[in-house]
Amino acid sequence: LTWRMALLLCFLLQDSWVIAADSQAMQTDLLKKIEALYQDIVPKVGDVPTIDVASINASDAMILLDVRSAKERAVSVIPGAITESEFRRIYQAKPKLVVVYCTIGYRSGLRARELVAEGIDARNLRGGILAWIARGGILQDSFGKPTHQVHVYAKSWAAVPVDFSAVY
Repeated sequence: LTWRMALLLCFLLQDSWVIAADSQAMQTDLLKKIEALYQDIVPKVGDVPTIDVASINASDAMILLDVRSAKERAVSVIPGAITESEFRRIYQAKPKLVVVYCTIGYRSGLRARELVAEGIDARNLRGGILAWIARGGILQDSFGKPTHQVHVYAKSWAAVPVDFSAVY
């Protein structure tokens, strides 16, 4: 390498480090915003068992239950999630963990509470679908294709990564 090429390489690497640092800072800010939104609903559903995105794994021992409206689900869902009507039709008392989600965790917290009262092992997804995408989770549209749109229920909950579009 000539010294000019080495200098150019250093500048390029420095720029990529700056971009990576900016990206990390944006993700940290987004996660803080989602956590603040979640903390707003904790007084109403804080007694419900929760699970965080990092603890979710795709397995037959887990059911993802999407309790959002049909309008919200038409925009996008977490792959493999089922609706409330599908859940009622297929669920039998099996030792499966039911992870319930909505936009941020309020509606899913209420539903998870009901399921726990019925003796079902249920958890509220902490931060909902917003936490899912903020942590790199993928979504699919109503045709099963990957999408970068998410229905956020209300404009005030439009806490989405820069590569996602919020619908409300």
